[in-house]
Amino acid sequence: MAINLSSLLNQINQNQVNSSEIENINKLISGNQNVSSDNSGLSLLKNMLAGQTFSGKIIGINGEQASVMLNDGSKIQARISANTELTPGRNITFLIEENTSSSISIKPLESAGQESFLINKALEAAGLFPSEENINIVSNLLRMSMPVDAKTIGNMVKYSLNFPETSLNTIANLIRLDIPVTKDNIMQFEAYRNYENSIAGKLSLVSTQLSDIINAIFENPSSIHNTDSPNILSEINNFVNSLYNSNGLSDNELIQSAGLSEILSETEISQINDVLSEIAKENPSFDIHELTDKINNNTATVKDIFNGLTNILKNNVSTNLSFKDIPVQKIMEQIINETMRITPENVGKENGIKNYYKRIKHILDNKGNDLSNDVLSSVNKNLSQIKSNIDFMNDLNRNMTYFQMPVRFTESNGNGELYVFTNKKAMSAQSDNVSALLHLDMDNLGPIDVYVRLQGKNVNTNFCLETEELLDFVYSNIDKLNARLEKLGYSTKFEMTLSTNDNKFNFVNDFIEKDIHKNSTSSYILDIKA
Repeated sequence: MAINLSSLLNQINQNQVNSSEIENINKLISGNQNVSSDNSGLSLLKNMLAGQTFSGKIIGINGEQASVMLNDGSKIQARISANTELTPGRNITFLIEENTSSSISIKPLESAGQESFLINKALEAAGLFPSEENINIVSNLLRMSMPVDAKTIGNMVKYSLNFPETSLNTIANLIRLDIPVTKDNIMQFEAYRNYENSIAGKLSLVSTQLSDIINAIFENPSSIHNTDSPNILSEINNFVNSLYNSNGLSDNELIQSAGLSEILSETEISQINDVLSEIAKENPSFDIHELTDKINNNTATVKDIFNGLTNILKNNVSTNLSFKDIPVQKIMEQIINETMRITPENVGKENGIKNYYKRIKHILDNKGNDLSNDVLSSVNKNLSQIKSNIDFMNDLNRNMTYFQMPVRFTESNGNGELYVFTNKKAMSAQSDNVSALLHLDMDNLGPIDVYVRLQGKNVNTNFCLETEELLDFVYSNIDKLNARLEKLGYSTKFEMTLSTNDNKFNFVNDFIEKDIHKNSTSSYILDIKA
């Protein structure tokens, strides 16, 4: 019998029944009940064998009588026990228990039977054999409230064959979110699932990798004439300068580099000055006076020092000095932080996050051959992964609101992630009621989850914290936050709880699949006697 699976699934998903309701109904109905039906409905049932199934929709309730419309438009009526709460519009799959010349007994399939029936019918409609793999595919689609038409099932089969190591849940979610099922997007989704998606973490790796490469050259400058070091330094130098020239999309919007004295100690600055003085003595024709004057006048920036030191070596300036005492790690970390992280001030600005990602994507899209040397392949790989992460985030944001905030504070770094629990397609209907999670990873405070629910001007906030000490710290400072919010016209309520395994946030279950109906298929008992 042909069944409209899309309509059936929609009916099931929109009309869920809890297990206690099912149990009560089962208790209320006992034995076969007398029914009446039109000729076509009765004829249809009489021609079916015990064990066969059919689908019907409850179209009306009148006292103890329930009217059920079959798929061909014919109707049957069954007398049901009093107080049974059937709702018109429910679509139920029935099983023929007995079919003799004197009686017909039917009952709806239990949840597992309903699913099995739907799976077999879906595979039959798609022209696929009910193998274990195909059954699992349709089962995943059903559990995620996705269409089980031939096209969707066919795509699931195709992608599961193309990416055999990928979970069906990942493939189904990418299809559901209308994100291309590619190797990169699969890797990104799995990274998000496992909380390995941090842009801030990749930026720290890039900083460390560049520092290690530069340090290896700085520790033995005399070898630079016999290696590819000048080219390597030149590529790094070009890349770093492109970071500073990409605050906006034009050269007149430049990032200001921090003063050297803000980052390095007096001893570290003195060591740099000593190295530069010795190089000036050994190479009088090479002019580095402008740089040393800036250092002496306390006007040198981190960018100035980096450009000056790399310029000396990439131009084959002769020296037997070792640069091993130069604090390369601090310098490079500051360069990455001030060019590829966002400040708290910019987070709070209108379009601050948007402009930040616009600039970072511009950097990554236009880095070209800046880091083409094989020695820099690991750096290039991490930068490419950041780009893939941002591209995936853009795809994700077509459906829901999520973004990362690699934050740069004055004396430390942090990472923030904002999850807004609103389906963008339904946002207009929920504009006055917004729920969100702000996850923070801070150098000094560790991980913090802040759940916020905004209803008009009422703000309910729950801080989920790792330790009692952190809970006490936040509690002692909560008045400051409350005062700021009240000044903006908000009425606030704060709660604080300790983080446990039971309340930890799950990216897939609590965000990606938040709006999916996960209750089991509804079922009722209806017995028919001819």
